Amino acid sequence: MNIEMSTTNKNTKLTNDFSISSVSTLEVDTLSDMVTLSKQCVSFLDQLQLNRQRIIQDIKNNENNFFEKNPEIISQFNALFDPTIFKSKVQAFSEEIEDIVDSYCCHDYVADLIDIEYDKSKRVIYCQLCELTKK
Repeated sequence: MNIEMSTTNKNTKLTNDFSISSVSTLEVDTLSDMVTLSKQCVSFLDQLQLNRQRIIQDIKNNENNFFEKNPEIISQFNALFDPTIFKSKVQAFSEEIEDIVDSYCCHDYVADLIDIEYDKSKRVIYCQLCELTKK
């Protein structure tokens, strides 16, 4: 498998320079694992953003003017914990890898229920082979 990175217009794109017969199950599994990890990263970044917004609200609700007297704390906090740029890069990478997996897997989709809370489930459709969710 030969995945080349090429740069065009400041965007990094993945191009596939291989034939279908050269892609093994292990490679498809590894690509699928990359997609899964990317989706977990996006989920974590969403949670990070919610926590960041809660802290910013706490700062606004602060009554003793500590943060107004120390604006560098807020500035550094925002610079360190703003996940929006990184999230878009991870999502773009994930979508490109999903497209590659999609083109090399002979999908066998199944419907399943996953627990999202103690007494709440969600219906998902995914491929039994590469475990990608159906678009």
